[in-house]
Amino acid sequence: MKKFAARLLFPAVLAASALAHANSYDPATNRLTVDSVQVGDTIYTNVVISVGQIHSIGGSRPATPVAPTCSSANFTTAAFNAIKVGMTLDQVNQTMGCQYDAGATIRIQGAVVYRWQSLTPTVKMVQVWFNADGTLVTPPGGESTAAFKSSSGF
Repeated sequence: MKKFAARLLFPAVLAASALAHANSYDPATNRLTVDSVQVGDTIYTNVVISVGQIHSIGGSRPATPVAPTCSSANFTTAAFNAIKVGMTLDQVNQTMGCQYDAGATIRIQGAVVYRWQSLTPTVKMVQVWFNADGTLVTPPGGESTAAFKSSSGF
């Protein structure tokens, strides 16, 4: 990616840095790696940005590892019921005990739908609606009565 394009993408990448499990910053090389970022109508994947300066940080917390993929054991009624409107993607990953399946992400106008799934021994799945930038659990269309999550297989 050209330097010019990287400079244009940098603000969007920072805003989208919480979108996926592959996001990381390496202070030794000053590189920010993001699995995907949407700019306009284009989604860029496997984005690596050289960071010159970090202007602000919204907060911090210890990194608690969760499984990179879901197993059948991750799908419980208790975990599903614990997913609430206003949670972040990291909070839902923590609640599920595994990372969402980035390949199953659905981006539609005004929303991002993330999916946690296990295909063995039987198919189990949880889908959760997030706001347009994929950062907070939000009912579709912002309607408080709309279902913001669904499940199958358990």
